[in-house]
Amino acid sequence: MIGTFINKSVVLYCLMMLLFSLMSISIIYVFPLTAKFENSVMNTFKNALFISIQQLPSSLLCLFILFLGVVVIPLFSVKLFFLWLCCGFGVVFYLTAKIFKNVFKKYQ
Repeated sequence: MIGTFINKSVVLYCLMMLLFSLMSISIIYVFPLTAKFENSVMNTFKNALFISIQQLPSSLLCLFILFLGVVVIPLFSVKLFFLWLCCGFGVVFYLTAKIFKNVFKKYQ
């Protein structure tokens, strides 16, 4: 009885993590798609999901850059916090914009 409960909870946990991963990867494409293309809200979310799956290496690289620039660097480099505060967001968004530019070349 307890063994099946643990197995079901592990499966449910894995499914939730997969869903969270897909959502977090596809969410990073929503704003660039809205800025670049004219589309409805639902189609923008669907296109973001499809592009994030098709361009998985670029999507993971963007997610890594965002995670590194927004979470890791401010927490672990306290001495450079003021410098990060001034230009950290700009560098992160500049790097991701370069990647988005290459990704969206294929869809124009």
